[in-house]
Amino acid sequence: MRIGEELISESVMAEALKAEGTHTRGLMPQPILLPALLGYANELAAWALGQVRSDFDPEPEQVVPVRKTRHAVRPVAELYLRDQLAYRALVAQMAGYLPAFSRSATAHEEFERAPLSDGTPGYVLSSDVAAFYQYVDYDLLARELVAQTGDGGRVDALLAVLTVVTGRRFGLPQQNTASDVVAEAYIDVLERRLHRADVRVWRYNDDFRIVTDSWSQALAAVDRLENEARRIGLTLNDSKTVIRRGETYESSLKACDELLKEVGDEAELDLTAVHLGRGYDPDEVDLEQDDVATTALMKLLDRWAEHEDDARRSSILTQLMPFTLSHLPADVEGPTVLAACMKMLRTEQQALTPAVTGYLLRATDRDEGNVLTAFDDLLALNPYLTPWQAAWVTPALSRCEGFASGPGRAGAGGLAAQHLGGRPRRGADARSGLLGLGRAQGGLGRRAAGCVRDVQPDEPSRAGRGHWSDRGACQQREGAVGEGQSPAQLVDVRLR
Repeated sequence: MRIGEELISESVMAEALKAEGTHTRGLMPQPILLPALLGYANELAAWALGQVRSDFDPEPEQVVPVRKTRHAVRPVAELYLRDQLAYRALVAQMAGYLPAFSRSATAHEEFERAPLSDGTPGYVLSSDVAAFYQYVDYDLLARELVAQTGDGGRVDALLAVLTVVTGRRFGLPQQNTASDVVAEAYIDVLERRLHRADVRVWRYNDDFRIVTDSWSQALAAVDRLENEARRIGLTLNDSKTVIRRGETYESSLKACDELLKEVGDEAELDLTAVHLGRGYDPDEVDLEQDDVATTALMKLLDRWAEHEDDARRSSILTQLMPFTLSHLPADVEGPTVLAACMKMLRTEQQALTPAVTGYLLRATDRDEGNVLTAFDDLLALNPYLTPWQAAWVTPALSRCEGFASGPGRAGAGGLAAQHLGGRPRRGADARSGLLGLGRAQGGLGRRAAGCVRDVQPDEPSRAGRGHWSDRGACQQREGAVGEGQSPAQLVDVRLR
């Protein structure tokens, strides 16, 4: 296929590359070598543009299974950089004509409270769409995008890329900004039809809240929501479709607030500004860094480690751990915090792995020996750690000088064997396992580990995830990226 120069200009491709390099995804770490590639931003943008303007075949997506709550799995797609840039560039030029949206925790909290905006309703229907992104139909999507943008050429190019990348005529890559934009346009069709039918409805992504005056109206609303969803090829999640009295719905929100206040009072910490919404984009919370705050944060960590029998308290404490870890100084009770982090990796895979990584990035700068020892203690328990978790934690561990030869060498070899099994792989699995191999044996794995040590994180965000910045030595360290290599070769180092 070929994407004409009238569809993606040089400036648009450059902006897509810039956005790709600075964007963070809630469930996926930033690719390890992308900061080094951004040192060649102009050349890389020109390379990607030259690729898509000539005959090219998009690469099939690499699907990474990511843990969800209750041990379910979310399939997250990793795209070849050229294809990802084309996807982002095409969608970016249509985004201004498509519905605006927010995926923040604050937006989710406002969504949950919206049914109470005019007082306590008779009944509240809560529901969401099952596997929404996986079943977006391309023909229906094309119809809606053309209707809203009038840009048939870009829509055709977009769906041609998606069809080859996914290998089918439905489904959007998850954890992808471009997918969020077009998915919002797709499901907005459903919401508009409900509003036209005078349904009192609110939506956050694929979650819905509908208020009615009677039980019969609530049952009818379930049928209408299901029918409208099926018209665009979707179906409701039966386990999350619930009708509650307005008082019950309101009391459930108040109970969460009261429990959060109770937990905060026990730790002597004001948690009123902390949002526990399920948005992918956590809100920033300022907390004065002093001994009083640190003591309070340690109390929260201790409460979580106790694993309360009360399921609701346990859930609140787990949701507070990203906030706790992002504000805990790395030099306070390191072994205690690290032991809790290792427990989180083993027991709370989806919820806390990104937050643990944020803490490890700071802790390795403070005392890498304690970090490697804690990780070895974890591996001694023979835990099941997924390739997705390895993709998160390995960059932090590989920044330690002793990663390849010091404490924990045997453990890292075990990690590599666990995730690679001695077989060559592509995509995220290969990138995570490659660095583990660097600890167990020399060669390319160790050179990649050396490269990552020089691609350091900036100050981690309050959400616990840091951006990565190139300190300049990555291209030359131990030959990981050879002098004189082209941007295209660098891309192949990253993805192949």
